[in-house]
Amino acid sequence: MVTSVRSTQTTNGERSVVSGAVNLLVILVLVASAMIGCSRKPSYFRADATVFEDSGSLAVLPLLNLTRYEAASDVVMGALVVELLDLKVFEVVDPGVVEVVVVEKRLRLTDRLPLETIRDLGDRLQVEYLLVGSVSEFSVVRKGKTELPNVSISLRLIRCGDGRIVWAATHSKRGDDAESVFGIGRISTTEQLVAVMVEDMVETMKHR
Repeated sequence: MVTSVRSTQTTNGERSVVSGAVNLLVILVLVASAMIGCSRKPSYFRADATVFEDSGSLAVLPLLNLTRYEAASDVVMGALVVELLDLKVFEVVDPGVVEVVVVEKRLRLTDRLPLETIRDLGDRLQVEYLLVGSVSEFSVVRKGKTELPNVSISLRLIRCGDGRIVWAATHSKRGDDAESVFGIGRISTTEQLVAVMVEDMVETMKHR
């Protein structure tokens, strides 16, 4: 009988240890989940919030690619068009149509346009705004045995009528910026990282 009591006490003690370990694990996971939101956010400027209250037409010009990865601009532009359509504020011109006009006009530095060219593009594409910018970083960095994406993007929204910048945002982010315990929040590919970054940037357009 004594042996039975000792066995029960031991079992109860083991259960307490296991229960405590489980509770600790749950707490760590909750803390980790909360920390995911504590990542880098874009820096932005918005001259006139009312721009984003009324729908208008917009064309995304090919982004200037300052990286070694040839498709960097295309990856960012693809994500950008998707987010702008989801925003449901602007009528976005088909990127193929924009590309044809840009090629015809032999535009190279699409992030630095004189007012005359901006107005001309606005008339040709029949839009009120042009979204221009650049991709300055699109690479993979090594951290120990792990490879992490590293991206930097700069965007500006220009009003065609007067060439005024009504919104601008810059964002730099690495795949482990939002990582917490157990690798929670880590982003492993440049495509995934770009999607998160562009979503954050477009989010700043919303009226608050």
